[in-house]
Amino acid sequence: MTFPLLRPVSAITLLLGLVYTLKVFDIIWIMTKGGPSDASTTLATWSYRLGFGNMLPSFGPGAAVGNLLIVIALVFGLVYIRVQRRQGAA
Repeated sequence: MTFPLLRPVSAITLLLGLVYTLKVFDIIWIMTKGGPSDASTTLATWSYRLGFGNMLPSFGPGAAVGNLLIVIALVFGLVYIRVQRRQGAA
């Protein structure tokens, strides 16, 4: 088995893994709530903390970080689609 035959499967696995990593919230929040001195804070936990974690929540910055997560996932998805089209044409 050669790597060119595994490329489509590997690419979609990496893309889905990246999207899941960007959105993972529950495990980090339950285990560490962002960790000691924010060591395990991700964009998802940061967004939650901005929106709901303080006594005076600031929904605007929390929503902005959430939108940033969506844009990052969208960019990687579009890069994946472009690479797949380029390989299909070749």
